[in-house]
Amino acid sequence: MNYMLRFESHEGDTLQANISEFVPCTFTDLVECTSRNNGSRGLKLVAKSSEHSLNNVACNNPAELKTTVNFPHQVSVFALVDNGWLPPPFVTPSNFLVDRNVISTLEKISNGSTRLDVVATNWWLGFFESKNILFNPILYALEGSERKTPSFSEFVSSFDNATIEIKKTLPKISVVSYNYEHYKAAYRLITDLSDRTEKEIAFLVCIAPLIASRVSSCDLNVLQNQILLQAKNCGLTTTFSVLAALSCLYESNEAFSVGRKLLKPCTNYTEKDAYNALSDLRAIEIVAVSRAAISEKFFLCTCDKALALLWCGLSPTNAEYMGSNSFTMTVNLNEKLFPRLPRESVVELREKLFPS
Repeated sequence: MNYMLRFESHEGDTLQANISEFVPCTFTDLVECTSRNNGSRGLKLVAKSSEHSLNNVACNNPAELKTTVNFPHQVSVFALVDNGWLPPPFVTPSNFLVDRNVISTLEKISNGSTRLDVVATNWWLGFFESKNILFNPILYALEGSERKTPSFSEFVSSFDNATIEIKKTLPKISVVSYNYEHYKAAYRLITDLSDRTEKEIAFLVCIAPLIASRVSSCDLNVLQNQILLQAKNCGLTTTFSVLAALSCLYESNEAFSVGRKLLKPCTNYTEKDAYNALSDLRAIEIVAVSRAAISEKFFLCTCDKALALLWCGLSPTNAEYMGSNSFTMTVNLNEKLFPRLPRESVVELREKLFPS
């Protein structure tokens, strides 16, 4: 998708530019542009351009254009790209893996919901008026609709139902089409990961009561050790579920709690609760691995702010499955995921979780 931007100053100077790409927005950008407290609908954007003119005089040098754009609605749907995120209309190529909350929002749109977030998402998705936009609802189908691992027939049915919903709400875009062999190959993701899924569900059920309420500062080290020991006892290496639990542990009153919003821990946490949380975490794992293994780029499209923040906070790269029980990856561990940890302690935590 190509963009032409034109800026005009109060003094009458004009800048016109063909945009080659938008630089990914950051963790902080996402928090600020979705904050309900300030009511802002502005988003800081950085665009790269090699064709631009100032007062109709052509400039041939590559440039970065930085500006804050105010939109009619807050950003409510996020495309997770390398090193950050962007509103989906600003992503090229426009290939998206859409998760369950996107499909659920499309259903609300088609049912005429007037909720502010649904209206906002409808506005953002309204940019998708082309067959060059490609949606793939595989993540929706892999999760299933019963808060448990779907059977193969349920998986196929979910994929087909999602396709119908996408085409009904966004009729001008394209949707990936699968035949039987494609379905079987995709479903193997479920069977191949089933052993680790059971271990991660057991882990989350065990640690959720420990972090159901905000932990006092004097208990943080003890709880961290318990979380890491429980992961080890469940046969887990450092997975996204472990990182989300630690993010929940080190939350603060002053910052958006990424881990708590993802895991939703409580004292009577069930396997179904764990499965729901794990499905969201598995989405970014699958995307991270597929980005490293497949040349054609697909981007996760989600309405889940916490999931987008986890992606930005980890910036996973070089992800690779190492069998059914583990995967390797490179992550940054942004200190904003662990607000109560001093920066040097975040470095120590990273070294503990990812020893060289």
